[in-house]
Amino acid sequence: MSEMQKLDDQMLEDVNGGYGGTIKLKWRKVRCKVQTGYLALRTLPKYDDSNIIGQITNGTVFEVTDEKNSGDYIWAKYSGVTGWVNKNYTVKA
Repeated sequence: MSEMQKLDDQMLEDVNGGYGGTIKLKWRKVRCKVQTGYLALRTLPKYDDSNIIGQITNGTVFEVTDEKNSGDYIWAKYSGVTGWVNKNYTVKA
């Protein structure tokens, strides 16, 4: 069995899709628009109660980037936390 190679910073950056490190994402402000409840900030771009890391209430302004997305989910920043939100519940701020 061959020995596993330790990943350096560049390799980790490649695995992460080029997000992080010194790369600057372009952020824009949006407003949460939900009829009831809250917009979930998630660790993964999929609907699952176990991956909720934040709750964004209706009318709250926060930041998103279209440069990191997966289906209906986009990367967001809210209250110092980054994660995934469903873009269908956001409107231009």
